[in-house]
Amino acid sequence: NYIEDELTDFLSDYHRFSILEKKAIILKTEFEEFSGVVNGITPQGAILLKLTNGYIQPFFSGTIVKDRLIHPEKGE
Repeated sequence: NYIEDELTDFLSDYHRFSILEKKAIILKTEFEEFSGVVNGITPQGAILLKLTNGYIQPFFSGTIVKDRLIHPEKGE
C-alpha cells in the first residue's frame, strides 16, 4: 500500500520532530474525551495514546484540547 509505505518512511522523522511525542494530552472525539500520553503514530496515521488505564489506543480523528510536556527526570 503506497500510503502506508510513505508513512513508514516518515515515522523516524516523526519521532525526532513531533511536538506531541511524550506529552500528556486530552483528546476530544465526537463522543468522548480521552486523557493520556502520546506514544507515537501507527503506519496508517493514527495517533497512539497511552490512556490513564495503561492501554494504548489508536485514534484516527479528534481534537487535542489540552497538552503538557512530560518530564521523565521528575518522574512524570
